[in-house]
Amino acid sequence: QVPGKLKQIDGGYNYVYGVNSNNDIYSLPVDGSGSWRQIPGKLKHVSASGTHSIFGAAPDDSIWRCLKPCIGEWEKIDGALKQCDATINGLYGVNSGDAIYRSALGL
Repeated sequence: QVPGKLKQIDGGYNYVYGVNSNNDIYSLPVDGSGSWRQIPGKLKHVSASGTHSIFGAAPDDSIWRCLKPCIGEWEKIDGALKQCDATINGLYGVNSGDAIYRSALGL
């Protein structure tokens, strides 16, 4: 078992990212070394699968992007999603009406 409590988690190549019940964002090296590091900002869902960025949906459904390794320098992306998942060539997401969207953002 890994120490800590999260409501959502996603793994990238070098780090695992997650959010807790207070929408705080954390990262941990994928090998489990070290301890969880808090990243400034608030997200309800995080996706670490993008090639060069992590993406997240904030409590107000705004979409955010941070270059890896993310230290909290978030860039707002146009749109509104309640959940998102980055791939190597796009960002998929679901909005508050459960409609599915895809964007070919430069990841």
